[in-house]
Amino acid sequence: MKSSHFHRAAAWALVPLLLLLAGWLYLYTHSHSVDTLAQGQTLAWLKDLKQLDSDWSADVLRSHADIHLDYDALVAPLVPFVDGLARLRKLAGQAPGLAAATDELAQAIEAKAALIDDFKAQNSLFKNSLRYVPTAHRDIQSRWPAGSTQLDRRLAFLVNEAMRYSALPDGAVATSLLQGIAGLRTGSAPVPPPLREAVANLLAHLDTLLRLRSRQSDLLRAISQVPVAARIDSLAAQFTQRFDAELASQFRYQRLLLAYSAVALLLVSSGAGFIAYRNATERRRLRLLVEEKTHELNELATRDELTRLHNRRHITELLAQQMASHARSGLPICIALLDIDHFKTINDRHGHAAGDAVLLRFATLARQVLRAVDLLGRWGGEEFLVLLPQTSLDQAELALQRFGDALAQIDFGELGREIRISFSGGLVLLAPSETLVTAVGRADEAMYRAKTAGRRRIEKG
Repeated sequence: MKSSHFHRAAAWALVPLLLLLAGWLYLYTHSHSVDTLAQGQTLAWLKDLKQLDSDWSADVLRSHADIHLDYDALVAPLVPFVDGLARLRKLAGQAPGLAAATDELAQAIEAKAALIDDFKAQNSLFKNSLRYVPTAHRDIQSRWPAGSTQLDRRLAFLVNEAMRYSALPDGAVATSLLQGIAGLRTGSAPVPPPLREAVANLLAHLDTLLRLRSRQSDLLRAISQVPVAARIDSLAAQFTQRFDAELASQFRYQRLLLAYSAVALLLVSSGAGFIAYRNATERRRLRLLVEEKTHELNELATRDELTRLHNRRHITELLAQQMASHARSGLPICIALLDIDHFKTINDRHGHAAGDAVLLRFATLARQVLRAVDLLGRWGGEEFLVLLPQTSLDQAELALQRFGDALAQIDFGELGREIRISFSGGLVLLAPSETLVTAVGRADEAMYRAKTAGRRRIEKG
């Protein structure tokens, strides 16, 4: 009953512990909600992105002066920008306040990409025309050998000026080219009929070179002016502001967690101490109960219920152990069987209660008179077996006589009757290599002789 009550109390004690744990987990989660590593990596990535945009803008300006710069050098920086948009949108999804800044950066990157796509298309046309002009001039020269003609000089001048303008745009060169092209078209220099179509195509390509080169300058300036860096700065500032706010919130939760942990630890320690005390008390009670029941069971298994002497089974085991020790040491051991004289008459005349009192008094006196090393057990009914280790036959006989004399002095007057008891005994000395059955049988024969010889005596076997 007590154990059941204790377990119910322990079960109820778990409820506040679970509530404490839930509260602690809530505070712990919020006190570790900021991923400082991820935040640091994001800010570092935005810084690298800004540097990439700065380098990108420088490459665009350099390409304005170097017409042979590969277009791929301008397109390559778009890759990390485009790849980073997915990451930025994911972060913005976790923090809605960053969505607007992320969209503005995405729009700036898309605008820059669109301008570069336009630049790529025009740059392709420009390079085609640039390659065509020298080829067309050589074709005209092959079809009409040049020399000192005015047309050849005009065409050579225009081609050279076009190449110079393509390499380094200059307003004066552009003006000269436009005037030269206009003069040829108005007939300032006669063009033979077979060459008119070729000259017209050449002039058209020269005009295209001028127009595309001028348009390239405008596109490159527009590309460099797209505010990608400003959008990155704005996004980084908002990330930093949000990160600072989250850190401040995390610090508050950490302080709360510290205080909560101290209180929870105090409560848990108190509860654990109480439970430990109750467990220790319960274990001690159960240990004592087990020891008590074990002792009771051992007593029931090895002791005679009335006299509390060793019962026949146990005294037999003890005899076997002593005989094994005797075989090793060679020291003498005596065995005696004692039978209370006229015990049946006592039972018949005075009742079984008186008989039980006689048996109990007999056993009590035997424990008092005999040595502590001597073993005494109830063999059956009114018969008792005594084992006297390290004792010669004469010494054993004297010990049993002292016990018989003391037994004769017992007064059973408290029973209201005149009862005197004695015993008849058979005493033997254990012979070398003798078995237990043989030794007890010899003692039983000697006891029978004592009873036949008149009782109240000890016969040696």
